[in-house]
Amino acid sequence: MEFRNLMKTPWLAAWMLILLVHPAIAADLRFSNFTNTVVIYTDESMPYWQTADGRRFQVAPRIIVRTHADNSPPLERAHPAINRVQPLFQLGQTHLYLLEIDARPDNLQTVLNALEARPEVAWAQPDLLQQRTPAHASHGVTGGRNTALPALRLNWPVLQQHNRGQGIRIAIIDDGIDLTHPALRQTKVAFAYDIGQRQLDASPQLAADTHGTRVAGVLFAATEGLDQPGLVPDAELIAIRQPDTWTSNTLLAFHLAQLAGADIINCSWHSHGLLQPVADAVSALAQYGRDGRGTAVVFAAGNQGQRITATSSEAAIDAAIVVGMNSPHSNFGPSVDLVLTAAPMRSTAVDGGFAPIGGTSLASSQVTAALALLLARDPRQDLTALLSALQQGASHD
Repeated sequence: MEFRNLMKTPWLAAWMLILLVHPAIAADLRFSNFTNTVVIYTDESMPYWQTADGRRFQVAPRIIVRTHADNSPPLERAHPAINRVQPLFQLGQTHLYLLEIDARPDNLQTVLNALEARPEVAWAQPDLLQQRTPAHASHGVTGGRNTALPALRLNWPVLQQHNRGQGIRIAIIDDGIDLTHPALRQTKVAFAYDIGQRQLDASPQLAADTHGTRVAGVLFAATEGLDQPGLVPDAELIAIRQPDTWTSNTLLAFHLAQLAGADIINCSWHSHGLLQPVADAVSALAQYGRDGRGTAVVFAAGNQGQRITATSSEAAIDAAIVVGMNSPHSNFGPSVDLVLTAAPMRSTAVDGGFAPIGGTSLASSQVTAALALLLARDPRQDLTALLSALQQGASHD
Protein backbone atom coordinates (compact mmCIF):
# COMPACT_ATOMS: atom_id res chain seq x y z
CA MET A 1 0.00 0.00 0.00
CA GLU A 2 1.61 3.25 -1.09
CA PHE A 3 1.38 6.47 0.98
CA ARG A 4 2.67 9.76 -0.37
CA ASN A 5 3.62 11.86 2.65
CA LEU A 6 2.09 15.19 1.72
CA MET A 7 2.67 16.39 5.28
CA LYS A 8 6.31 17.06 4.47
CA THR A 9 5.09 20.25 2.80
CA PRO A 10 4.98 22.98 5.49
CA TRP A 11 2.12 24.95 3.95
CA LEU A 12 -0.03 21.80 3.79
CA ALA A 13 0.74 21.03 7.42
CA ALA A 14 -0.52 24.49 8.31
CA TRP A 15 -3.93 23.65 6.86
CA MET A 16 -4.26 20.86 9.43
CA LEU A 17 -4.00 23.08 12.50
CA ILE A 18 -7.64 24.16 12.72
CA LEU A 19 -8.89 23.76 16.27
CA LEU A 20 -11.67 21.43 17.34
CA VAL A 21 -14.68 21.94 19.61
CA HIS A 22 -14.95 25.01 21.87
CA PRO A 23 -17.51 25.83 24.57
CA ALA A 24 -20.97 26.88 23.42
CA ILE A 25 -21.81 30.58 23.34
CA ALA A 26 -24.80 31.87 25.30
CA ALA A 27 -26.66 34.20 22.96
CA ASP A 28 -29.18 34.02 20.16
CA LEU A 29 -27.65 34.28 16.68
CA ARG A 30 -28.75 35.75 13.38
CA PHE A 31 -26.78 35.22 10.16
CA SER A 32 -27.24 35.04 6.39
CA ASN A 33 -27.39 31.79 4.44
CA PHE A 34 -27.74 32.40 0.70
CA THR A 35 -30.61 34.90 0.45
CA ASN A 36 -32.18 33.93 3.78
CA THR A 37 -31.66 35.11 7.34
CA VAL A 38 -31.27 32.21 9.77
CA VAL A 39 -32.07 32.70 13.45
CA ILE A 40 -30.94 30.10 15.99
CA TYR A 41 -31.53 30.33 19.71
CA THR A 42 -30.77 28.60 22.97
CA ASP A 43 -31.41 28.98 26.69
CA GLU A 44 -30.04 27.53 29.90
CA SER A 45 -32.30 24.48 29.60
CA MET A 46 -30.97 23.42 26.16
CA PRO A 47 -27.52 21.91 25.48
CA TYR A 48 -27.88 22.90 21.82
CA TRP A 49 -29.09 25.68 19.53
CA GLN A 50 -32.11 25.33 17.32
CA THR A 51 -34.20 27.07 14.70
CA ALA A 52 -37.91 27.76 15.01
CA ASP A 53 -38.63 24.62 12.94
CA GLY A 54 -36.60 22.42 15.30
CA ARG A 55 -33.27 21.97 13.46
CA ARG A 56 -30.52 21.60 16.07
CA PHE A 57 -26.92 22.82 16.02
CA GLN A 58 -23.83 23.16 18.12
CA VAL A 59 -21.98 26.46 17.83
CA ALA A 60 -18.29 27.24 18.43
CA PRO A 61 -16.58 30.63 18.88
CA ARG A 62 -15.42 30.51 15.29
CA ILE A 63 -16.62 32.31 12.17
CA ILE A 64 -16.21 31.34 8.52
CA VAL A 65 -15.79 34.25 6.12
CA ARG A 66 -15.67 34.54 2.36
CA THR A 67 -13.86 37.56 0.97
CA HIS A 68 -14.11 39.00 -2.52
CA ALA A 69 -10.35 38.67 -3.09
CA ASP A 70 -7.37 36.96 -1.49
CA ASN A 71 -5.54 40.27 -0.95
CA SER A 72 -8.27 41.91 1.13
CA PRO A 73 -7.36 44.04 4.18
CA PRO A 74 -6.49 41.87 7.22
CA LEU A 75 -9.67 40.49 8.76
CA GLU A 76 -8.18 40.88 12.25
CA ARG A 77 -8.96 44.58 11.95
CA ALA A 78 -12.70 43.96 11.79
CA HIS A 79 -13.09 43.57 15.57
CA PRO A 80 -10.77 43.34 18.61
CA ALA A 81 -12.39 40.04 19.68
CA ILE A 82 -10.85 38.27 16.65
CA ASN A 83 -7.85 36.30 17.92
CA ARG A 84 -6.72 34.41 14.84
CA VAL A 85 -7.40 34.21 11.10
CA GLN A 86 -6.51 31.10 9.09
CA PRO A 87 -7.00 30.29 5.40
CA LEU A 88 -9.49 27.42 5.19
CA PHE A 89 -10.33 26.82 1.52
CA GLN A 90 -8.68 28.59 -1.41
CA LEU A 91 -9.45 27.74 -5.03
CA GLY A 92 -9.95 30.03 -8.01
CA GLN A 93 -11.96 33.04 -6.88
CA THR A 94 -13.18 31.33 -3.71
CA HIS A 95 -11.34 32.51 -0.59
CA LEU A 96 -12.66 31.15 2.71
CA TYR A 97 -11.16 31.90 6.12
CA LEU A 98 -11.66 30.65 9.67
CA LEU A 99 -11.70 33.26 12.42
CA GLU A 100 -11.30 32.32 16.08
CA ILE A 101 -12.82 34.79 18.55
CA ASP A 102 -13.04 35.34 22.29
CA ALA A 103 -15.67 33.00 23.73
CA ARG A 104 -17.61 35.64 25.65
CA PRO A 105 -21.40 36.16 25.57
CA ASP A 106 -22.58 38.27 22.61
CA ASN A 107 -19.13 38.31 20.97
CA LEU A 108 -20.17 36.04 18.12
CA GLN A 109 -23.10 38.16 16.99
CA THR A 110 -21.11 41.38 17.44
CA VAL A 111 -18.23 40.11 15.32
CA LEU A 112 -20.60 38.71 12.68
CA ASN A 113 -22.22 42.14 12.38
CA ALA A 114 -18.84 43.87 12.13
CA LEU A 115 -17.66 41.50 9.40
CA GLU A 116 -20.83 41.79 7.35
CA ALA A 117 -20.41 45.58 7.33
CA ARG A 118 -16.99 45.38 5.67
CA PRO A 119 -16.93 45.80 1.86
CA GLU A 120 -14.37 43.04 1.30
CA VAL A 121 -16.57 40.42 3.02
CA ALA A 122 -19.04 38.51 0.82
CA TRP A 123 -20.64 36.70 3.78
CA ALA A 124 -19.88 35.49 7.31
CA GLN A 125 -21.34 32.52 9.21
CA PRO A 126 -20.73 30.89 12.59
CA ASP A 127 -18.99 27.52 12.49
CA LEU A 128 -21.84 25.03 13.02
CA LEU A 129 -22.23 21.34 13.78
CA GLN A 130 -25.41 19.68 12.54
CA GLN A 131 -26.60 16.13 12.14
CA ARG A 132 -25.21 13.99 9.30
CA THR A 133 -27.05 11.08 7.69
CA PRO A 134 -25.16 8.31 5.83
CA ALA A 135 -27.08 7.43 2.69
CA HIS A 136 -27.71 3.80 3.63
CA ALA A 137 -30.72 2.12 2.05
CA SER A 138 -33.83 2.54 4.17
CA HIS A 139 -35.09 -0.99 3.57
CA GLY A 140 -32.78 -2.33 0.88
CA VAL A 141 -35.48 -2.45 -1.79
CA THR A 142 -35.72 -1.23 -5.33
CA GLY A 143 -38.85 -0.66 -7.32
CA GLY A 144 -40.97 2.40 -8.00
CA ARG A 145 -39.40 5.83 -7.96
CA ASN A 146 -40.58 9.34 -7.21
CA THR A 147 -38.69 11.33 -9.81
CA ALA A 148 -39.25 12.35 -13.41
CA LEU A 149 -35.72 11.29 -14.44
CA PRO A 150 -35.35 8.00 -16.33
CA ALA A 151 -33.69 5.24 -14.33
CA LEU A 152 -30.33 4.17 -15.77
CA ARG A 153 -28.40 0.91 -15.73
CA LEU A 154 -24.65 1.28 -16.12
CA ASN A 155 -22.99 -0.96 -18.70
CA TRP A 156 -20.01 -2.24 -16.73
CA PRO A 157 -18.54 -4.57 -19.41
CA VAL A 158 -18.27 -1.60 -21.77
CA LEU A 159 -17.09 0.85 -19.11
CA GLN A 160 -14.38 -1.54 -17.91
CA GLN A 161 -13.35 -2.71 -21.36
CA HIS A 162 -10.07 -0.79 -21.50
CA ASN A 163 -9.22 0.17 -17.92
CA ARG A 164 -9.95 -0.26 -14.22
CA GLY A 165 -9.44 3.38 -13.24
CA GLN A 166 -5.70 3.68 -13.86
CA GLY A 167 -4.34 7.17 -13.25
CA ILE A 168 -7.47 8.51 -11.54
CA ARG A 169 -7.59 9.67 -7.92
CA ILE A 170 -10.83 9.23 -6.02
CA ALA A 171 -11.36 10.91 -2.66
CA ILE A 172 -13.83 9.31 -0.26
CA ILE A 173 -14.94 11.72 2.47
CA ASP A 174 -16.73 9.58 5.02
CA ASP A 175 -16.51 8.12 8.54
CA GLY A 176 -13.28 6.21 7.95
CA ILE A 177 -12.03 3.28 5.88
CA ASP A 178 -10.63 0.02 7.26
CA LEU A 179 -7.71 -0.44 4.90
CA THR A 180 -6.55 -3.50 6.87
CA HIS A 181 -9.50 -5.45 5.44
CA PRO A 182 -8.12 -8.35 3.33
CA ALA A 183 -10.06 -7.15 0.29
CA LEU A 184 -8.72 -3.59 0.61
CA ARG A 185 -5.06 -4.22 1.47
CA GLN A 186 -3.92 -3.83 -2.13
CA THR A 187 -5.62 -0.46 -2.55
CA LYS A 188 -3.29 2.21 -3.92
CA VAL A 189 -3.54 4.91 -1.26
CA ALA A 190 -2.29 8.33 -2.34
CA PHE A 191 -3.20 10.10 0.90
CA ALA A 192 -5.06 9.32 4.12
CA TYR A 193 -6.10 11.75 6.83
CA ASP A 194 -8.40 11.94 9.84
CA ILE A 195 -9.96 15.40 10.13
CA GLY A 196 -11.18 14.76 13.67
CA GLN A 197 -7.93 13.30 15.05
CA ARG A 198 -5.59 15.43 12.90
CA GLN A 199 -3.47 12.45 11.90
CA LEU A 200 -2.34 10.67 8.74
CA ASP A 201 -4.66 7.70 9.19
CA ALA A 202 -8.27 7.43 8.01
CA SER A 203 -9.11 4.27 9.96
CA PRO A 204 -12.51 4.04 11.67
CA GLN A 205 -12.37 5.19 15.30
CA LEU A 206 -15.89 4.61 16.61
CA ALA A 207 -18.31 1.69 16.55
CA ALA A 208 -20.57 3.72 14.28
CA ASP A 209 -17.81 4.25 11.69
CA THR A 210 -19.00 1.59 9.23
CA HIS A 211 -20.17 3.46 6.15
CA GLY A 212 -16.91 4.54 4.51
CA THR A 213 -15.52 1.00 4.46
CA ARG A 214 -18.58 -0.20 2.53
CA VAL A 215 -18.25 2.62 0.01
CA ALA A 216 -14.55 1.82 -0.45
CA GLY A 217 -15.40 -1.83 -1.11
CA VAL A 218 -17.70 -0.93 -4.00
CA LEU A 219 -14.81 0.93 -5.62
CA PHE A 220 -11.59 -0.82 -4.62
CA ALA A 221 -12.20 -4.29 -3.15
CA ALA A 222 -10.33 -7.34 -4.38
CA THR A 223 -12.34 -10.52 -4.93
CA GLU A 224 -11.67 -12.19 -1.57
CA GLY A 225 -15.06 -13.02 -0.07
CA LEU A 226 -17.06 -11.02 -2.59
CA ASP A 227 -19.12 -12.05 -5.60
CA GLN A 228 -18.32 -8.73 -7.29
CA PRO A 229 -14.89 -7.11 -6.99
CA GLY A 230 -14.38 -3.37 -6.77
CA LEU A 231 -15.28 -1.47 -9.90
CA VAL A 232 -12.07 0.61 -10.14
CA PRO A 233 -9.34 -1.33 -8.29
CA ASP A 234 -6.54 0.37 -10.24
CA ALA A 235 -7.58 3.90 -9.26
CA GLU A 236 -5.82 5.66 -6.37
CA LEU A 237 -7.63 6.39 -3.11
CA ILE A 238 -7.60 9.60 -1.11
CA ALA A 239 -9.15 8.50 2.18
CA ILE A 240 -10.44 11.31 4.40
CA ARG A 241 -12.18 10.52 7.66
CA GLN A 242 -14.59 13.35 8.44
CA PRO A 243 -17.17 11.93 10.88
CA ASP A 244 -18.84 15.19 11.92
CA THR A 245 -20.40 18.20 10.19
CA TRP A 246 -18.54 21.16 11.64
CA THR A 247 -18.55 23.46 8.64
CA SER A 248 -14.84 24.18 9.05
CA ASN A 249 -14.00 20.46 9.07
CA THR A 250 -16.08 19.80 5.96
CA LEU A 251 -14.30 22.62 4.14
CA LEU A 252 -10.93 21.31 5.26
CA ALA A 253 -11.83 17.85 3.95
CA PHE A 254 -12.67 19.29 0.54
CA HIS A 255 -9.50 21.37 0.51
CA LEU A 256 -7.29 18.41 1.38
CA ALA A 257 -8.94 16.34 -1.35
CA GLN A 258 -8.15 19.13 -3.80
CA LEU A 259 -4.53 19.47 -2.61
CA ALA A 260 -4.06 15.68 -2.85
CA GLY A 261 -5.11 15.78 -6.51
CA ALA A 262 -8.61 14.30 -6.41
CA ASP A 263 -10.26 13.94 -9.80
CA ILE A 264 -13.53 12.79 -8.19
CA ILE A 265 -14.79 13.27 -4.63
CA ASN A 266 -17.37 10.84 -3.27
CA CYS A 267 -19.75 12.04 -0.53
CA SER A 268 -22.30 9.28 0.08
CA TRP A 269 -24.01 11.20 2.91
CA HIS A 270 -25.86 14.41 3.61
CA SER A 271 -26.58 16.68 6.56
CA HIS A 272 -29.91 18.18 7.51
CA GLY A 273 -29.33 21.56 5.93
CA LEU A 274 -27.21 23.16 3.21
CA LEU A 275 -24.88 25.93 4.36
CA GLN A 276 -23.41 28.45 1.95
CA PRO A 277 -19.73 27.77 2.77
CA VAL A 278 -20.10 24.12 1.71
CA ALA A 279 -22.01 25.03 -1.45
CA ASP A 280 -19.38 27.63 -2.40
CA ALA A 281 -16.53 25.13 -1.92
CA VAL A 282 -18.24 22.48 -4.06
CA SER A 283 -18.98 25.07 -6.75
CA ALA A 284 -15.32 26.13 -6.77
CA LEU A 285 -14.18 22.53 -7.14
CA ALA A 286 -16.56 22.00 -10.05
CA GLN A 287 -15.39 25.20 -11.75
CA TYR A 288 -11.66 25.38 -11.01
CA GLY A 289 -10.63 21.82 -10.08
CA ARG A 290 -8.52 19.67 -12.42
CA ASP A 291 -6.89 22.77 -13.91
CA GLY A 292 -10.22 24.27 -14.87
CA ARG A 293 -11.86 21.09 -16.23
CA GLY A 294 -13.75 20.59 -12.98
CA THR A 295 -13.52 18.13 -10.11
CA ALA A 296 -16.58 15.88 -9.93
CA VAL A 297 -18.13 16.05 -6.45
CA VAL A 298 -20.65 13.21 -6.17
CA PHE A 299 -23.36 13.38 -3.48
CA ALA A 300 -25.97 10.79 -2.60
CA ALA A 301 -29.53 12.10 -2.81
CA GLY A 302 -30.49 10.35 0.45
CA ASN A 303 -33.06 7.72 1.33
CA GLN A 304 -35.89 9.48 3.13
CA GLY A 305 -38.28 9.52 0.16
CA GLN A 306 -38.46 13.32 0.38
CA ARG A 307 -38.24 16.19 -2.07
CA ILE A 308 -34.89 17.97 -2.03
CA THR A 309 -35.51 21.69 -1.58
CA ALA A 310 -33.15 24.64 -2.10
CA THR A 311 -31.34 24.37 1.25
CA SER A 312 -32.48 20.99 2.59
CA SER A 313 -29.10 19.23 2.24
CA GLU A 314 -25.89 19.08 0.20
CA ALA A 315 -27.91 17.19 -2.43
CA ALA A 316 -29.34 20.60 -3.40
CA ILE A 317 -25.96 21.90 -4.67
CA ASP A 318 -26.29 22.64 -8.38
CA ALA A 319 -22.57 22.16 -9.02
CA ALA A 320 -22.51 18.68 -7.47
CA ILE A 321 -23.38 15.45 -9.27
CA VAL A 322 -26.36 14.25 -7.23
CA VAL A 323 -27.35 10.59 -7.54
CA GLY A 324 -30.67 8.99 -6.68
CA MET A 325 -31.79 5.36 -6.72
CA ASN A 326 -34.70 3.76 -8.54
CA SER A 327 -36.55 3.24 -5.27
CA PRO A 328 -39.50 4.80 -3.43
CA HIS A 329 -37.08 5.64 -0.61
CA SER A 330 -34.78 7.78 -2.72
CA ASN A 331 -34.96 11.54 -2.26
CA PHE A 332 -35.84 13.41 -5.41
CA GLY A 333 -36.03 16.88 -6.91
CA PRO A 334 -34.63 19.15 -9.62
CA SER A 335 -31.06 18.96 -8.29
CA VAL A 336 -30.85 15.18 -8.89
CA ASP A 337 -28.70 14.54 -11.97
CA LEU A 338 -28.92 10.75 -12.27
CA VAL A 339 -31.15 7.95 -11.03
CA LEU A 340 -29.70 4.43 -11.05
CA THR A 341 -31.21 0.98 -10.96
CA ALA A 342 -28.91 -1.26 -8.93
CA ALA A 343 -29.57 -4.19 -6.61
CA PRO A 344 -28.14 -4.12 -3.08
CA MET A 345 -24.83 -5.96 -2.81
CA ARG A 346 -22.30 -7.19 -0.29
CA SER A 347 -19.31 -5.00 0.37
CA THR A 348 -16.41 -4.78 2.76
CA ALA A 349 -17.13 -4.14 6.44
CA VAL A 350 -15.01 -3.06 9.39
CA ASP A 351 -12.85 -5.76 11.06
CA GLY A 352 -12.57 -7.93 7.97
CA GLY A 353 -16.20 -8.85 7.49
CA PHE A 354 -18.82 -8.10 4.86
CA ALA A 355 -22.09 -6.19 4.96
CA PRO A 356 -24.79 -5.05 2.53
CA ILE A 357 -24.81 -1.67 0.84
CA GLY A 358 -27.71 -0.28 -1.16
CA GLY A 359 -29.79 2.82 -1.70
CA THR A 360 -28.22 6.07 -2.79
CA SER A 361 -24.92 5.19 -1.07
CA LEU A 362 -24.52 2.37 -3.59
CA ALA A 363 -25.83 4.48 -6.47
CA SER A 364 -23.45 7.37 -5.78
CA SER A 365 -20.52 4.96 -5.34
CA GLN A 366 -21.27 3.31 -8.69
CA VAL A 367 -21.54 6.68 -10.42
CA THR A 368 -18.19 7.62 -8.88
CA ALA A 369 -16.69 4.47 -10.39
CA ALA A 370 -18.26 5.07 -13.80
CA LEU A 371 -16.93 8.63 -13.89
CA ALA A 372 -13.46 7.34 -13.01
CA LEU A 373 -13.54 4.80 -15.83
CA LEU A 374 -14.66 7.42 -18.34
CA LEU A 375 -12.07 9.89 -17.11
CA ALA A 376 -9.28 7.31 -17.33
CA ARG A 377 -10.25 6.82 -20.96
CA ASP A 378 -10.00 10.56 -21.69
CA PRO A 379 -8.68 12.77 -18.85
CA ARG A 380 -9.25 15.93 -20.92
CA GLN A 381 -13.03 15.79 -20.50
CA ASP A 382 -14.69 18.56 -18.54
CA LEU A 383 -17.58 17.85 -16.18
CA THR A 384 -20.28 18.53 -18.76
CA ALA A 385 -18.74 16.12 -21.27
CA LEU A 386 -18.11 13.55 -18.55
CA LEU A 387 -21.70 13.53 -17.31
CA SER A 388 -23.00 13.42 -20.88
CA ALA A 389 -20.79 10.43 -21.71
CA LEU A 390 -22.07 8.58 -18.66
CA GLN A 391 -25.70 9.20 -19.55
CA GLN A 392 -25.23 8.24 -23.19
CA GLY A 393 -23.45 5.00 -22.32
CA ALA A 394 -26.13 3.79 -19.91
CA SER A 395 -29.33 1.97 -20.77
CA HIS A 396 -32.77 3.15 -19.66
CA ASP A 397 -35.16 1.03 -17.63
